[in-house]
This record gives sequence, C-alpha cells and structure tokens, in this order.
Amino acid sequence: MIHVLCYGDSNTWGYRPDAPHCRFDEATRWPGRLQALLGPEYRIIEEGLNGRTTAFEDPICPGRNGLASLEAILLSHCPLDLFVLMLGTNDYKDYLRSSNYAMQEALGLYCERVRDICESNSQPVPKMLIISPPAVDRGVLKLDEEFTEESIARSEDFGRRAKAVAARFGAAFLDAAPLVRASSIDGLHLPAEEHAKLAEAVAPIVRDLFE
Repeated sequence: MIHVLCYGDSNTWGYRPDAPHCRFDEATRWPGRLQALLGPEYRIIEEGLNGRTTAFEDPICPGRNGLASLEAILLSHCPLDLFVLMLGTNDYKDYLRSSNYAMQEALGLYCERVRDICESNSQPVPKMLIISPPAVDRGVLKLDEEFTEESIARSEDFGRRAKAVAARFGAAFLDAAPLVRASSIDGLHLPAEEHAKLAEAVAPIVRDLFE
C-alpha cells in the first residue's frame, strides 16, 4: 500500500464556506475524494488544520506554525511514500507581515526538513508534491479585515514561486489557482465542487509518481 500524507490548512481540513466552523464530510473534501479516485492500493492520510501557516507564528491563532509541528506529525505517520504540501493561504493575513519571498523559502525548508527528519530517524524519504493553493477571492474583503487587496494580489502571484521551489528540490508540482476557485462567500475556502476538481487534478500526478 502506498501511504500519502496531505499536509495543509482549512482547505485540507474541509472548512465549509457556506457553514462557518463546519466541515465537509470525508467523501466530499479533497483528500477523501482522492482516496476514492486512487483506490485501495493507496492510503490517503488527512492532516489539515484551520489557520495553519507555512512557517509563521500567528499571535491570534497560536500553534499554527506548520514547520514547527512538522516533525511530530511526520514521524507519527512514517513510513510514508508521498508528502503532499498545500499551504500558504493563511500567510496572506495582513498582520503577519509575511512576503511571497519568505513563503517561497519556507517551502524549501519543508523539502529539506522532510528529508532530514526521515533520514535521522532511519525512515525512507518520501517523494514530495507541492500544491500552490487557490488564489484568495475578493469575497474575503467583505467579511475579514485580516486580508487585504495586497493579500489577493500576492496569492495570484505565488504559483510561479512555488513552482521554482519544486523544480529546485525535484518535487512534483501543481498550481491549483488556475484549476479551482475559493468561494465568493468568504473568499478563502473551497466549495464542494472545487474539492472534487482538486482531487481530480491531483490523482493523475500521484499515479504517475508510482508507475
């Protein structure tokens, strides 16, 4: 069986834009749909957390630094064949004062840390798939003061930076922004049909990695 860990934020957790603080069921959110598409030869492990950042400490939502919690989570699921990373949306919060350059470097740190953690614990190093997340929709400006026009612009530009990191470390890559859209209701979270589209885009990439 091929073990795949999906490491992400609320869009991996399955946050519903039409029902705040509620979650889509397992069959609807994209990792569950990915499991259905790939079949019993694969085990898809969901690791989504609302508010998770790439590598930034959030003073309003503590404990969301994805890089800080990576080692414990990674080792709890080893051995793994594939590590799928889709983070970045929460980094656009205005008060975090992050930058696309810093986010790009954080993705590189994930590639290095996954390798180092596994090697130092005598575990096989999994392949990696970096997914650049969907762009932030303008609907976020109606409801959330944490995000700004700059947040939207940065989210639309991040895919090329994430692609460069994937190329540098030999990781597979998918830019989700041209394929799926965040809901206009809250500007951040994927509707059910977009979860389906994302899973359908990821599935052939995963298959190709293990053929």
